Amino acid sequence: MPNILIIDDNPSNLKLMSIYSEELGLIYDTCSSGKEALDVVKHKNFDIVLIDIEMPEMNGAETAFHMRAWQLQTGQIFKILAMSAHDKDWLKKFNIDKYFDGMLEKPYTIEKLESLVK
Repeated sequence: MPNILIIDDNPSNLKLMSIYSEELGLIYDTCSSGKEALDVVKHKNFDIVLIDIEMPEMNGAETAFHMRAWQLQTGQIFKILAMSAHDKDWLKKFNIDKYFDGMLEKPYTIEKLESLVK
């Protein structure tokens, strides 16, 4: 099973995604901000990073941009997936196609998460 990092400033969303991850037997970590997540990826390898788009301080696109730079610098490879309640047209302003490998749309379900990690 892949090792995933879940980044969301909403504690309820982090809890829900943690429960789903545990039920699927995933190895996972959580972060509540983009800045925290950038530090975590420098010290631990992940296969998939799930990033909420709308976060204070550093939004999901900014976080993904810095993670892509880290990947280029280090050769570390992992998928970056956006998490959002908004549709893809609204997300175009965040360069979703440029920085993200895919998207997990709300409402989050265990089936959607399972499909993404397979």
